[in-house]
Amino acid sequence: MNKPDKTRQQLSDELREITPRMMEAEESLRAILSGEVDGLVVKTAEGDRVFTLSGADHPYRIMVETMNEGAVTLAIDGTILFCNQRFTDIVKGPLEKVIGSSIFQYLTSTDLALFKGLFEQGLRGTGKMELALRAGDNSFASVLLSISALEHTDMPGAACMVVTDLTEQKRNAKMLAEEKLTTQILNQAAEIFILCDPRGRIIRASQSSDRLFGKNLILQAFDKAFHLHYSDGTPFVLLSAMSSNDLHAVEVTFKHPNKKLFSFLLSANALIADKSTIGIVVIMVDISERKKAEEKIEHLASFPQLNPHPVIETDLKGQVIFCNAATLRILKELNVPDNVRMFLRVI
Repeated sequence: MNKPDKTRQQLSDELREITPRMMEAEESLRAILSGEVDGLVVKTAEGDRVFTLSGADHPYRIMVETMNEGAVTLAIDGTILFCNQRFTDIVKGPLEKVIGSSIFQYLTSTDLALFKGLFEQGLRGTGKMELALRAGDNSFASVLLSISALEHTDMPGAACMVVTDLTEQKRNAKMLAEEKLTTQILNQAAEIFILCDPRGRIIRASQSSDRLFGKNLILQAFDKAFHLHYSDGTPFVLLSAMSSNDLHAVEVTFKHPNKKLFSFLLSANALIADKSTIGIVVIMVDISERKKAEEKIEHLASFPQLNPHPVIETDLKGQVIFCNAATLRILKELNVPDNVRMFLRVI
């Protein structure tokens, strides 16, 4: 059965109803085409869904959100209008609280005046300066700030700021400086410095140790490299020797591959971190020459007693201060009184 034709009034009513909707659709289409719309909310069977529109600036938005530097848009009064996730990581605050807050709250009183001068300089062109930002946990981060005017907007005095976190760089620079100092000490020290890991494997060694062996000892086991012994001939084992206490001036001997014998005073200390051993520092002082001198002195001191010929030592006044056994024996053969011989012996 054919439907009756609509009356003029019905058509007029439908036109009045459709016209606003058409105007709204045209305005939405215009906004989409001009890039004013970032996404659309569409009703689906699963509920409302948001569909993001990818425009020409979409890659730049991804870049800003994923860049390693902090990105911030500032109003002329210092209000943070926008920031990426990296900046919130630097100041250690949630995104919803950082946006809308004042940039001045993240500055120390020392750096506040410097930042204001940097901000004014950035609005005139480009400003760059190294400052410290106060984080939400009351720690401080060294950063490099670069500020420039935000042009082509309806917000006069606004600026964009790029924040480069220098914390890791500063730490690395400090470690590098300490490493250079350590290297200089290791290279110039006459003593043998050895740094071992907890298993007793050499991970750092001074040049004096390299000179002793004529080769690099890195990654060799300490005991295998040196084969040390105590003065009584007992083998020295580093980890066993340090099982209870650190070592201080323990006398050990080392037989070089060329058969030369060395004597050392060895000291060793454990490096402790978080209640566990992370390494062992071994310092060995060469006392070989001193030992030879002591042995020579002992030999010279004992030689007169062993001499089969009479040996008499006097002071500057001619008084006898020493005589050996051979002297006393000859005096006895010559029937020298006992009191004289006792006098010589006592003196």
